[in-house]
Amino acid sequence: MSYTNPHGQPQGIAIYDTILIAEIDAINTYADHIANSNMEDVNKVWRDIIKDEKTLWNDSFVAS
Repeated sequence: MSYTNPHGQPQGIAIYDTILIAEIDAINTYADHIANSNMEDVNKVWRDIIKDEKTLWNDSFVAS
């Protein structure tokens, strides 16, 4: 069974894996920004984004 269509795009469950990996990568990147910044106002925004991303994905998987 192929996880891509004839054009190489993910299909079915594999696309969720791809999206989830990208979201985890983004969350890790936000955490890196926080670790390398002393600007607390900016870090608060990054923390809020991380919280929103985690909430979105948690709700998505719990509802499934």
